[in-house]
Amino acid sequence: MTAAKAEQDLISNLQSRLKVISSLSVLYCLILSSNQHLSCNQLPPICSVCQIPLTVQHFMLDCPQFTVNRAKYFTVSSLKDLFYHVNAHVIVDFIKDIGFYNHL
Repeated sequence: MTAAKAEQDLISNLQSRLKVISSLSVLYCLILSSNQHLSCNQLPPICSVCQIPLTVQHFMLDCPQFTVNRAKYFTVSSLKDLFYHVNAHVIVDFIKDIGFYNHL
């Protein structure tokens, strides 16, 4: 392997790692923002479609408003399966698709 190729591989590897770190950061923000009401002594946000608390569980897995979007990205039935078996990039893409990314 040439030095140029090794350098290119290293840069590519670092870029991939940065994307994963960025995706995980977004997921962490998602979890924090969904529980922000707890620290502010406020009521949780309510889903405009289902009229129930807008939790991570609700919009990631349960809300019928996002069924079509969800099917494009993953088919899991629990948050544990979602975060253990679905790539962070895919989760972030779903969050962008449903319009929640800018609310983090």
